Amino acid sequence: MEWQEPAIQAILKHNECGEPETWADHPLCKIYPSKLDAPLVTYVHPGGHKMPKDAGELFARFFKEHPKPEPEAEPEPEAEDPQPKD
Repeated sequence: MEWQEPAIQAILKHNECGEPETWADHPLCKIYPSKLDAPLVTYVHPGGHKMPKDAGELFARFFKEHPKPEPEAEPEPEAEDPQPKD
């Protein structure tokens, strides 16, 4: 966790996140709401590098609740006049 904390802090700052709240009714999961609509969820557990059994389900839940926004459509360029101008 020692090396992860600076990364978490950098993301929180970059995403303009607020104070954490418990997420998914899970005592080890926290969500940090973002002014940029880019929240961060952390799941800090004592298991070292082993992924907790419920992590996959929680990943899926996060992405279902926070889908990536569709990119805005670019305006179509105006068609050139096929008639040559004299």
